[in-house]
Amino acid sequence: MKQGQGTMTEKPERRKMRSRMQWYRMSLGVLLLGLLSIALIFWINTIWKKQIQDFLLADAITDIRADIDAYHLDFEEHIRGRLNVFARHSMGHLESALKTVDILLYGGRREQGVFIEPLRDDKLRAHAEALKSLISEMGKTAREAGGKRESYMSSAQLEERFDGLIDQVVETSWLLEKAVERDITHDLAQFSRLFWGIILVWTCIIVIYTAGLGIIEKKRKKTAQELTQSQERYRSLVDSTEDSIYLVDREYRYLSMNYRHQARLGLSGEAFFLGHAYSDFHSRDEIQAFVNNVEKVFHTGESFQNEHKSKRDDRYFLQTLSPVRDSDGKITAVTVVSKDITDRKKMEEELRALSLTDELTGLYNRRGFFALTEQQLRIANRLKKGIFMLYADLDGLKSVNDSLGHQEGDQMLIETAAALKESFREADIVARIGGDEFVVLPIGTHEVGFDIVSKRLQKNLDIRNELKKIGYTLSLSIGIAHYDPEKPCTIDELLAQADRAMYEQKKKKQSGTD
Repeated sequence: MKQGQGTMTEKPERRKMRSRMQWYRMSLGVLLLGLLSIALIFWINTIWKKQIQDFLLADAITDIRADIDAYHLDFEEHIRGRLNVFARHSMGHLESALKTVDILLYGGRREQGVFIEPLRDDKLRAHAEALKSLISEMGKTAREAGGKRESYMSSAQLEERFDGLIDQVVETSWLLEKAVERDITHDLAQFSRLFWGIILVWTCIIVIYTAGLGIIEKKRKKTAQELTQSQERYRSLVDSTEDSIYLVDREYRYLSMNYRHQARLGLSGEAFFLGHAYSDFHSRDEIQAFVNNVEKVFHTGESFQNEHKSKRDDRYFLQTLSPVRDSDGKITAVTVVSKDITDRKKMEEELRALSLTDELTGLYNRRGFFALTEQQLRIANRLKKGIFMLYADLDGLKSVNDSLGHQEGDQMLIETAAALKESFREADIVARIGGDEFVVLPIGTHEVGFDIVSKRLQKNLDIRNELKKIGYTLSLSIGIAHYDPEKPCTIDELLAQADRAMYEQKKKKQSGTD
């Protein structure tokens, strides 16, 4: 049963693989047939050019024979005394024949304007060279006559010699012509075979192409159906998410938008957003920030994330902007997925507050104090302006814990923290950095003002001591340190200075000299 189930699971994959292989084989077959037809066409073109040359050769050989026949007739007339201008009139036929033979051997353009390529076949060249030699010999014989008709009319030997040359010329030209005719016949047969080969190849291509179109159409319909289903699944997935998802083009116009984002913008249906620009639904500041982000994607071609706070509903969002490319790899649009991270931001702020705040007193803890003070020291260095630091130790905390319990000790710390908050501004850094140790960094307070603040702190402690009627007295031993930008030091070194000053005051209290 399991084996059968495995077979059923593999069948669709096998069918898909078989269909793909059939398509590849058919495409390869059409490609090979196409290449074969191209090769045949080039072959036919080569044969056609050769055949044209063969026809031109045959025509040239016919002209040679005509010139030789005319020359022969003139020579016979000259011998019989009926032609007195043989040398001037008839030598033109001989020269024309020689010129044509030279064109056959070396190539050239004839009087009709056609170009004949030089003979490359060794047998044809041998016939042509023999023909040229015989024609030259005929011309030599004519020149030996020297224009003296009487000597030739009585010389049977000269006439016999000339007739022999004529016979050889005719035979040689006939051999040359027959060789050319055989080439023409062979080329015509080959041309016919190639022509029918082309017809057969293209018949196969048409049959395969027609069958391929049927397969393609079938696959197209199937692909279209699968694409529709995929789009529906994608649309369902996009519309079911709580994230805002939308697509904008190069001009920042909306191309697509899921239901969640439509609801945020107060829209319904594609007709209300398609073709509209981002600027139609957002403020000027949001538009500029969004344009900068989209331009960054188009410029770098990479995705990136950006956190922002929407002025529409004061909620925080994490935007992921990604490029959309066409088949050529060109970026045509940008997809934006905007996730609501308001709850996460609140949690982060709460965690950050917890990490920087003392849980008991609500003041900054040691970590918060160092983080904020480090920033103030950088500002002081830049402005070349000193800073005062107050370091305070709560007197008697241990004895209260031992005698009244830790609950009263905690209350003592809370009351002291409250007095510190009342004495300093909200912008000042007030922290509890140890069990009974407090530190204050007043922002922008000079030495004279610091004395006033210290007196205010003591007054607030006195008021609390009078009102609470408790079994202990709120008292602080205070040390003051000054940070000089001209002689910079670390926060730990500044704390150490203030701590030493605080212990000096505590010793004075204990000795009763203060």
